[in-house]
Amino acid sequence: MINETCSDWREYLAVCPDYRTAWAQCERGDWMLWAALKAGVDRRQLAGTLGECAGTVRHLMRDTRSVDVLDALRRYADGEMGLAELKRYASAAAAAVVTISSPYDSAAHAAYAAVAVVTIYFTPDAYAYTSDAAPSEHLKKCSNIVRKCITFEDLNIQ
Repeated sequence: MINETCSDWREYLAVCPDYRTAWAQCERGDWMLWAALKAGVDRRQLAGTLGECAGTVRHLMRDTRSVDVLDALRRYADGEMGLAELKRYASAAAAAVVTISSPYDSAAHAAYAAVAVVTIYFTPDAYAYTSDAAPSEHLKKCSNIVRKCITFEDLNIQ
């Protein structure tokens, strides 16, 4: 299943000596989250990780629906709510994104991040919401968060 990941991740893997090295050195948190999803990492663990990544731009979020989805991710990760309720928060946050005029300003990036973290439950193309708009330093910061929350061993790669 891991071979069905995004083409960018596959290209990155092709230049790495092995999967462990790729995981340890990757500077794209969005690619790592995609790989973790495809590797079958527990959805609640993944939700907590996604929430931490999106939480790095919480201070930029102007719409409460974007902030609410981050809080919902934490509650879902902690087992305090189900997936159906989390999806309702995601739908509300998606509506917030539609109102943003430019995907390249900071508030837009923050809102995209909030929606992307939950959109992964709807579509396998969730990472596309943030990959083009996210600055490389932010993606690198998120890669460190992912490594902290999801270890190579959690991936169950043989």
